Amino acid sequence: MINWATLAIFSSLIFSFVAVIDKYLLGHSLPNVRIFYCIVGLIQILMALIILIIFPWQSNPPATTLIISIFSGAMWGAGLILMFFGMSKLEVSRVVPINHTYPVFVTIMAVGFLGEQLSLTQSIGILVAVSGAALITIRPNKASNNIGNPKIYSLVFLGSFFTATALVTYKYALDDIHFWNLTAIRSFSLGGILLIGGYHHSLMESLRTTTRKSWGPLYMLVFAEAVLAPVGMITQLQSLALGPVSLASTLMSIRPFFVLIISGVLSTKHLSFLDEPIDRRTLPVKLFSTILIFIGVCLITLY
Repeated sequence: MINWATLAIFSSLIFSFVAVIDKYLLGHSLPNVRIFYCIVGLIQILMALIILIIFPWQSNPPATTLIISIFSGAMWGAGLILMFFGMSKLEVSRVVPINHTYPVFVTIMAVGFLGEQLSLTQSIGILVAVSGAALITIRPNKASNNIGNPKIYSLVFLGSFFTATALVTYKYALDDIHFWNLTAIRSFSLGGILLIGGYHHSLMESLRTTTRKSWGPLYMLVFAEAVLAPVGMITQLQSLALGPVSLASTLMSIRPFFVLIISGVLSTKHLSFLDEPIDRRTLPVKLFSTILIFIGVCLITLY
């Protein structure tokens, strides 16, 4: 039987491939990020319908909890919008580590709203993780202008905050709503926010232009978001169910390392899938900052 640690590592690997495919599509194949939002939003709503068919509604939550669960999905959607936007402008090996600073915000929210105590170890972890995230924004010489654009990094950080808000409110709603019912609400709300964020009067024309050239990008997007992502989510949930939450969450935080390696390999001159080569100019900053974020998350979750 596969243990929780293997499942945690496998889920991180799966989500790493999803992130790399998303980056390729956003940077090379789709004319704008709005198409990406809409297609992923539609996939999420379809997933919600499938979940409700397999697991019919069986919860009777208070109105307040129901509103909070919808809000949680909306925050998840807003966080994804900002993360995808960051991916369309920045290297995925920079965006994913910053996005994984959300445990910092979760811990701060738990102290502020749930009355939890912040230990010295957690405080150090927050400082280390934030330092790593700040370091990865340093613009190397001869890099594109976006690499050092503080506005884009700020939006990615804001997306991480939205993700943390979604996690905290999701956990709160889970006390009154059955897991699969809550997951369906999350997918509906998340998908709706993505559709709103992606709507544009020229959307259908952009989509027709894309499919005239090739259906390949759409097939890749559906494969990443409707096949790989659900597999990653199921393995992630199984890992959390079978093992200690703190240890499983920490192992899942190795995703930025996988993204760094995969994006580097796919950027070699033999493959040229991405344009994020691992070289003496970029590797030290990316690797060191990713390590700092990982250590910080470990200190926060393993206090």
